[in-house]
Amino acid sequence: MKRVLAVSGCCVTLLLLGGFWSPPAMAADACVSASCHMNYGSAALVHGPVAVGDCQVCHQATGVAHPGPSPAFQLKKTGARLCEQCHPNPAAGKAHSHAPVIEGKCLACHDPHGAVNPMLLIADQGDL
Repeated sequence: MKRVLAVSGCCVTLLLLGGFWSPPAMAADACVSASCHMNYGSAALVHGPVAVGDCQVCHQATGVAHPGPSPAFQLKKTGARLCEQCHPNPAAGKAHSHAPVIEGKCLACHDPHGAVNPMLLIADQGDL
């Protein structure tokens, strides 16, 4: 019994320290390092999945070769449903929200890849 617990403890420790999992590495041909999309990872503030080259958090392959004439990737969900896979709904529990939040149009104010403004805003908060 002690041996099983010791082995289990080692596995849990390795798992917690990243022994079995590590974030995706940015390969030389990754989307954000490729010549066609390298600007996505070069913003002052970069969205977490973009920073680690994990485009599949938001995008899914269509089966078409990339690069190519047809879209090889599409968004997994549309509008606010895509963002709410990871981020809480900003209108939840609030009596008043601005129109883009109510309409589920996160991209009216936020850049999903990166920006120079905090919270990946496309402009200074006072200008939105």
